[in-house]
Amino acid sequence: TYRMMIHDNNTLGLYVSPGHHGRLPYEKYHARGEACPVAVTFGQHPLVLGIAGTALNSQLVHMNTTAFNLANAGTVAKTEGEAFRAKRPVFKALLKDEFTNAGFPYLGGVKVDQVVDDPTPIRSIFDPGNPSADEKGYVYLSNVNEMQEMVEMMAASRSYQNNVEVVNTARQLMMRTLDITKS
Repeated sequence: TYRMMIHDNNTLGLYVSPGHHGRLPYEKYHARGEACPVAVTFGQHPLVLGIAGTALNSQLVHMNTTAFNLANAGTVAKTEGEAFRAKRPVFKALLKDEFTNAGFPYLGGVKVDQVVDDPTPIRSIFDPGNPSADEKGYVYLSNVNEMQEMVEMMAASRSYQNNVEVVNTARQLMMRTLDITKS
């Protein structure tokens, strides 16, 4: 537990309960009979930036995957197995320690767990003049639905923008806190 109380313009009382890492520097200064310097921020948790950062990374992967799908929307293939299949990112919430790694050390964030092929069936059309046509004259189209991809792109872009706003708001709050301490 951390408790703070402003006594007057020059005095701030701070209590750190035993066992917290913040108490160690205090005890070292106190043992030397010196005042302990303290820096305090108000109004935000320091993990806000890290959590928003995981969302920014994930939505960037989402937008890149959607752009990749749109780039391959008009491709055709000679067989169903060679046809391009749309890719979909699978997101995982970082709610447990075992889900985090060196790249995403924040509980409460999100990461792209994997990118999978869209299971929508591949369509074929009769186009005997196409150089990619099989011996029966059919070509196999990608399973990319361009309308769906545009909706995916707008959703990913909006989510990215929202998380940029989270970062900007947290930064503005920190700057305002610093301005308050200067006066």
